[in-house]
Amino acid sequence: ESIIKLRSRVEQEFVTLGKDPSQMRMGLLRYAFVAKNKADARRYAECALYQTRLAYALRTKNEAVSGHYVIEEQAFEGEPTIDELLDRLIIGDVETCIERATREIRDAKVNDVVIQAKLGDLPHSLAVQSLQLWMEEVVPGIERLTRSRDKPPREQDCSSDRWRLGHRHGDCASNGWRGRSCVSS
Repeated sequence: ESIIKLRSRVEQEFVTLGKDPSQMRMGLLRYAFVAKNKADARRYAECALYQTRLAYALRTKNEAVSGHYVIEEQAFEGEPTIDELLDRLIIGDVETCIERATREIRDAKVNDVVIQAKLGDLPHSLAVQSLQLWMEEVVPGIERLTRSRDKPPREQDCSSDRWRLGHRHGDCASNGWRGRSCVSS
């Protein structure tokens, strides 16, 4: 819901500047974690809460530094619980992540998503596992569900306003994006 409100505010700013809001591209940086079990999902949510606490302390200029560089974790009034983060963020099994990411993409008319799979002291192996599941299972699931947003398959320029998950320079022909230009998403 907050993403939809953000989109609306930015569209209003486009109008104020005399620009067509339908031409606006929107990208998101999201915490996202594909888990094989509830314990790993909860572990990631704990790391997300830690990161949120640090960001809040810095944003409110309320950080407490220990030693030379380490910001101490401090709870703040109104912070989300672990269960709220598990319900709110793109965290869960493959199907949960597909459903939540697709909803955000559609509702906020998002063009590009960057995910942050490694937070806090989450083991590197879990972050890598999540990224593999994201690319191998979540991305194809999102593409299936968002395909209805696109026109029927046809030749098109890569820079067209199409949801291009996992699109890398040079992938155009193999993914049906056969334009002369290739814009990395």
